[in-house]
Amino acid sequence: MSSAVKWTNYICFMFMLFINLSLKSMPLGTVTKGTITGSYQSIFDPADFTFALWIVINIFLLGFIVTQLLLPGSHELSRWIRNKTGILFALSCILQSLWYISRHMEYYDLALIFILGLTFILFILYKKLSVVKQTDFFKKLIIDGFSLYLGFASMELLSTYSLMIQTIENLYLDYELVTICLIMVATLMAIAFIVYEKNHLYAAAVLWTFLGIFFKNMADTNGKTAMMAAAIGTGFILISMSLSAEPGKHKSFLHTKQY
Repeated sequence: MSSAVKWTNYICFMFMLFINLSLKSMPLGTVTKGTITGSYQSIFDPADFTFALWIVINIFLLGFIVTQLLLPGSHELSRWIRNKTGILFALSCILQSLWYISRHMEYYDLALIFILGLTFILFILYKKLSVVKQTDFFKKLIIDGFSLYLGFASMELLSTYSLMIQTIENLYLDYELVTICLIMVATLMAIAFIVYEKNHLYAAAVLWTFLGIFFKNMADTNGKTAMMAAAIGTGFILISMSLSAEPGKHKSFLHTKQY
């Protein structure tokens, strides 16, 4: 792989990791960890344990970067990564960093733009990477990682949107109805990936988010609607997973499309 691309990806990833870790413990301007939620609370946010999925995603991304650094440029896997990703991965790291900073500072309109850009870039990466042979284990592993990343980024997009609309003055919304609509959109996105992409890992990220929404609202008397919507959405996704399996064949929960 081109040394310039290798080190650009590495630098951008480390910058993203530094931003993610530092903003969890250090203030940025006048905003500290204690005031990060500010005046708004996302009506789509799941329970705190749900965000542990970012740890899994970052471990995958670290492995993706280390693979690029260790493999010689002439290696087939190295050439495949270079041809499929180019500088898109570095761009995704920059967009995630900008999204995290703007959301932390409560600039939700900017945060929405950045997370929308990140989701779009991840979708392009996923589509460019998704055509592999069944025997290419490491390539499939990379696709699985980006599937999970894309799925959870999509949920963060909906969460950021729910924050942004609360900042619009003189906009009076039924937030329970908005939550139901967002869960419905997430459900349809997951089903679309199951049906058209045969991708269950994207759907797994959505299911994990729904689980967090369910548990977050269990103790909240005003959250029963969101809890019920998340449960119904989960049911539809699980049914779609079951129906997507070929008759007479066992399909792994982590199945992704193969050619």
